[in-house]
Parts: sequence; structure tokens; C-alpha cells
Amino acid sequence: MNNKYILITGASKGLGESLAQHLAHSGFDLCLVARNGILLRKLSTKLSSETGREIIPLVCDLSDPEAVKNLILKIKKNFPYLETLINNAAIHGPIGPLWGNDWSLWQEVIQVNLLAPITLCHKLVPMIKESQGSIINLSGGGATGPRANFSAYSTAKAGLVRFSETLAEEVKPFGIRVNCVAPGAMKTTLLSEV
Repeated sequence: MNNKYILITGASKGLGESLAQHLAHSGFDLCLVARNGILLRKLSTKLSSETGREIIPLVCDLSDPEAVKNLILKIKKNFPYLETLINNAAIHGPIGPLWGNDWSLWQEVIQVNLLAPITLCHKLVPMIKESQGSIINLSGGGATGPRANFSAYSTAKAGLVRFSETLAEEVKPFGIRVNCVAPGAMKTTLLSEV
């Protein structure tokens, strides 16, 4: 599995960290993205030491569209192509009835959970075409049915599912696979917020 590059967002803890550990130990080189630089660099150093794989940590706050643009430039500089893009990063945002939500926090959820993954797909599909690789978008319970008091999260995740279905049709001729995965409840920071 030499030179199999995988990018994981939200990689410093929770499911992202577990995926990074599994994939590094399975022989993949990784680009790990998260906003917590301390945790990200610690994980990257550990995985590189344990596996001998190339692990590149890129600190990025996906709630900032300019930071996402800079992230894409760094990705293109560090990797010749990508085998897989895993859009894992997510936030719950405001919890409670829509009319009581802080509107800026509501919009931040749409940016992190929907617009950032779409932007990464938009800009990185040409790199994934080189390897006829995969895009995996992490969905959640918010996409499967109404979820009262989680309107921002549900809206973003439902949008991500339909986007993934649409993108899958568009890239099928290039041999790229696009899937949305809803892993179910896991003991993570997101669950503790609930």
C-alpha cells in the first residue's frame, strides 16, 4: 500500500482519531486535519513513530472559509494525489428550538458540517481522479429523520447526504466512489454535548 494518501478531517479525537490510527497501522500515509493543533501534532508524531508512515498534520478551523482555502493549497502542495477524502469533522452547534438559537452559531454548523466538506470535494476531486479513489462523508442521525432541537445539525447532515448522492453520480464515470456513512452513537465529545 505504498503511496496511498488519505485525508481525514476532524482527526485529532473521536472517530477521526480512531480512523487515523487504523489507517496508519494499515499502511497508509495520512494528511490529518483538525483545529486543535496540540492534539493533532501529538497524534501525528505518535502515528509516524509507530508506523513509519508519512503523517502530515494540517491545522485548520473549518468554520473559517478562508482557512479552508488555505488548507486546500497546503494539501495540493504536500500530496501528488489523494486515494481517499474522509470528511469527518462536525459540530452540533446550538441545541434548542430554532427561534432561540444563536444565528451565527447556526450558520457555523452549516459551514463546518456542509460547506467545508463540499468545498473540499469541489477542489480535491481532480486529485482523487488520479487514483480512482473514494470520498467518504460522515453523516449522522440528523439526516435520517426530524431531530427536534438540532435544526442546524440536521439540516447540514441531510444536505450532506443528498450532496453525496449527487456527487456519486457525477464522478461515477471516473471510477470514484462517494459514500455517506452514519456510524451511529459513539462515545465522543459530540455525544457528551447532547
